[in-house]
Amino acid sequence: MTASDTLYIDWAIKNTGTVSVNNSYVISLSVDGQVKKTWTTPSLSGGSLKTIKDYSIGSLPAGSHNLNLVVDSTGVITEENEADNTYSKTITIANACFQIKSSVSPQGTGTITKNLSPNCGGSSSSVNTSSDDDPQPNQSVEGQDKFFESLSGVNKAKAFSSLKALAKKDGVVSVIVGLKIGGQRYPDGPHSNSQGAAGIAARMPIIAQAQTSFLARLSSYNVSSVKRFKTIPFLAMRVDLAALEYLLKDPDV
Repeated sequence: MTASDTLYIDWAIKNTGTVSVNNSYVISLSVDGQVKKTWTTPSLSGGSLKTIKDYSIGSLPAGSHNLNLVVDSTGVITEENEADNTYSKTITIANACFQIKSSVSPQGTGTITKNLSPNCGGSSSSVNTSSDDDPQPNQSVEGQDKFFESLSGVNKAKAFSSLKALAKKDGVVSVIVGLKIGGQRYPDGPHSNSQGAAGIAARMPIIAQAQTSFLARLSSYNVSSVKRFKTIPFLAMRVDLAALEYLLKDPDV
């Protein structure tokens, strides 16, 4: 149960004696010590039940809450046992806020999922979706600069190990390949001042040339379903195990 859920109460009472109750009496439902609802019942035969289903108490804030049901809350009925007229239950309501984070799996390759944002309010990371076909360099995924800078040789080898296992199993595997441009994995980080329209336009021919040269080096391998990204030095493709082995050794990958 979360703070955004509407809560419903079902309850039942039973006259466990053999004598009918012919006087009206009150049943009260309290939430955290405050009476939420009362029901007036005119009578209850011996051994019979009275039930209420799906009574809405609305939503409750996150935390613990006490529900208390009292039969004959005004004390008008004389009973053999007055100690069994109350039922209490404590419930816990979870916060409706949840964080959604974008991720890349396996590390070093994969796809950054678009439009991921938390529902908790306040500032949040988001991804620019001005194009459905081509991820833009000015995407504001938090920590993207650090991600590309932190891809060490160990991480690269670990990612390729996972991909090679898939390639051995399925014959081919889908990958997204990032290329170094000018010795950098992702020149001019996504938040740099050169990410304006002029900077992007100037870089596109350089990216295209790097992609062309890379594909030429792969021409003798089994590569299919190639997609070039125009504004960042990445390509999507399907490759077999031999091509993966080459990608691991290519210094520009």
